[in-house]
Amino acid sequence: MDEEKKKAAQLRGIKAANSVLNTLSNATHYRSYHAYQRSMRWLGRYLGLIICFACLTVIPPVAKRMPGLVTVVILMMLTYLLAYYWIMAKSKSLKADSHQAMLMMAMNGVELERWYIYDGIFDAPDQESLELVFFTERSFIVNVWYLIRHKKQTLPIASADLADLKKYVEGLARVSRDDYRYVGYTTVTDEMIHSLSTEGIQVTEIPAKYRTRPGRWDYAVAVGDWTAALWNYPRSFKAVVLSSKN
Repeated sequence: MDEEKKKAAQLRGIKAANSVLNTLSNATHYRSYHAYQRSMRWLGRYLGLIICFACLTVIPPVAKRMPGLVTVVILMMLTYLLAYYWIMAKSKSLKADSHQAMLMMAMNGVELERWYIYDGIFDAPDQESLELVFFTERSFIVNVWYLIRHKKQTLPIASADLADLKKYVEGLARVSRDDYRYVGYTTVTDEMIHSLSTEGIQVTEIPAKYRTRPGRWDYAVAVGDWTAALWNYPRSFKAVVLSSKN
C-alpha cells in the first residue's frame, strides 16, 4: 500500500514538473505560426489605440483638459516596443525551424521563395499538419517602404511557385501512411483558390478556427496595392487543406 502511494506521489510530481515545463515553453516559444500571428494581431490593435490617443494630444481642448495624456501615450509606446521585442524573441525558434524546412525542401528540388512552411494546428491523433503561408509579416514602417518601392509582391501566385507547391503536396502524400498522414493547409482568398485549382491542386475547406488572416499591410505588400490594406482588403479568407487532384 505504501509502495502504491509512493508511485502515485511520483506520478503527481512528474505531471507537475511537465506542467511547469510546458508553461515555461509556451511563455518563451511559439508552437505554431497561428499563435504567433494571433499575438501580432493583438499588438497591431494596441498600436491603433496608441495612435488614437496620440491624435487626441494635438487637439488643443483635449490637451488642455488632459495634460497627462502625452505621458500616457509615451508609456503605452514603451510597452508596445517591449511587447514587440518579446514577440520577436519568442518567434525566433519558430522562424529558424521554418528556415531549416525550406533548406531541406530546396535540397529536394522544391524552391521556396514566396511561400513558407510552419508547424500547424490542424492536428489529430493520426495526423500531423503543416501550415503553408503566402504572406510575410513585417512592421508597419517596413511595409509602407516596400509599397513605395513596389517590392516584395508575391500575389497572384506565380506559375513556378504553384508547380513547386504541387510537388510539395504530392510529397506529403507519398510519406503518409494508412495509419498516419501529413497534411498541408493554408489560408487563402477566393482568387487564390482559383489559381490553385487551375494548377491541379485540390482545396478542401476546413473550419475557420484554423484560418490565419494576414495583417492588412502585409497583404497590401503581397498584392502590391496599398488600397488592399484599407477598403480593398478581402472580406473573406478561408482555411483549406491542399491535396493533389487524382
